[in-house]
Amino acid sequence: MTERLLQGWEPELPSSDSWLLAAARNHARHYDGLAEAMGWRRPATTALAGGASGIPTAFANMTVLTSPATEPEGAEGVRAARLLATELQVPILVVSPWPTPDLAPDGFELVGHPPLMLRPAGGAGPEPPTELEITRAASSEDVMDFQRAAAAGYPAPELADPVARPLFGAPALDAGWVFFCGRVGGGPVCTAAGHVSDGVQVVELVSTLAEQRGKRYGEAITWAATMIDPTLPAMLVASDLGRPVYERMGFRALCRWTFWVALPG
Repeated sequence: MTERLLQGWEPELPSSDSWLLAAARNHARHYDGLAEAMGWRRPATTALAGGASGIPTAFANMTVLTSPATEPEGAEGVRAARLLATELQVPILVVSPWPTPDLAPDGFELVGHPPLMLRPAGGAGPEPPTELEITRAASSEDVMDFQRAAAAGYPAPELADPVARPLFGAPALDAGWVFFCGRVGGGPVCTAAGHVSDGVQVVELVSTLAEQRGKRYGEAITWAATMIDPTLPAMLVASDLGRPVYERMGFRALCRWTFWVALPG
């Protein structure tokens, strides 16, 4: 009898099988939830989680492959992303927790290979700078403020008007997303978001206004999103530029994911 060798992404595996699988499922679950809550166009396959808002920036059309693109199901997810981009004529962000072949000949642009990082549960961060007020979104107005601040911090000008182009909204709160906005003198200066599932809390959408960087605002608001549930480990996908800040907070790199953008055409 030949032993079946598991590969690490099979649906029957518990999320606790690996940190990578827990993070991948957390992303997929919350991108699915956001897409459903906000009425996005959904892919016609479970091989690709998330969906497309139709706003013309990849930040607003977020998807995750649920298995490697080298597998039949993963390849189906790749085709679904390209179809969404073509139908809506917008770029689609495709997050792959798994290694991928070169997708450029299929109409994709490589964004990079950012590190997936883990911080064990426990401990606490330092007090934020005294002038920084961090609030957790509890209403539609709060979420719109978050979008405005994130649009300015990244920057992503296509998202600057949350009324005309709502990427997030109050329904996202019901889908498990948690949004934090940091303000100085009443004006927003930084953002972070998070979502909890599959035994981990994932930190996302960390941004700071360019003129406010170097003041520990980004680190302080990342701590807020890292401690949504202090009993759970926190994970995030970092930029290489931001990696030293996260390492100072106790995050350690596990592996690198791959980010692609499916181009309209």
